[in-house]
Amino acid sequence: TISNLFLVQGQKLLTPSTDRGCLGGITRAKLLEDLERQPAETARGPMEVVLGQVDLSDLDAASEVFLTNSTSGVIRVLEVMHSEAGKKSWSGSGPVVTALQERFRAVEERYRRDPASLGAPRSAGAAPGP
Repeated sequence: TISNLFLVQGQKLLTPSTDRGCLGGITRAKLLEDLERQPAETARGPMEVVLGQVDLSDLDAASEVFLTNSTSGVIRVLEVMHSEAGKKSWSGSGPVVTALQERFRAVEERYRRDPASLGAPRSAGAAPGP
């Protein structure tokens, strides 16, 4: 796969587990690590991350949907077309995806300043970040 799928359902953030056939993905892994350290919050409290099977009925129940990939980070999904399920659309201004986009930008910025801070090996002779 090129991107990893995430769905927001109430206080849950769902994503397929790697034992269900999805590839781990670097961006997905870093986002999940960040969420483990500090869970995402909504007005109703912290969100639970659920790794498991995701199917079309989960898309119908989702209030927000997004993808992660190493080129674009966290990408909001606005619409899905499926031959059996038809068309499903989401608002372009969901608060959870917006917050996660901001959080991931901060993770990327920390990595740019100090690659070792996120577990990446520093290349020999590389100067430490500012």
